[in-house]
Amino acid sequence: MGDSTTTDGHVRAETTVCASVPADRAHLLADMLGRLAALNVDELLAIDYLVAKLEAGRRKHGPLELDTDSRDWFEEAAQESADREHYKAFAAIQKKRRAG
Repeated sequence: MGDSTTTDGHVRAETTVCASVPADRAHLLADMLGRLAALNVDELLAIDYLVAKLEAGRRKHGPLELDTDSRDWFEEAAQESADREHYKAFAAIQKKRRAG
């Protein structure tokens, strides 16, 4: 696994598994456990939050199977981005009103 830096200084992480080849689950879990062990508490909490989101999605939609899932992920992301912008606007308006 390697990381590369973008022109704006952000680190772009690369996964250890090729996206086109099904991963050996046991090998992937062992690799992830080793990588997780190096993280601090805040980093682990961030991962825990994302796993909880995956679990909620699994309860709502069933297991994620990218080979058979017909959702348009770019459209899903666009919808989520629009929602996020609405939420930020709502929060700003609410904060301003509460401040008086």
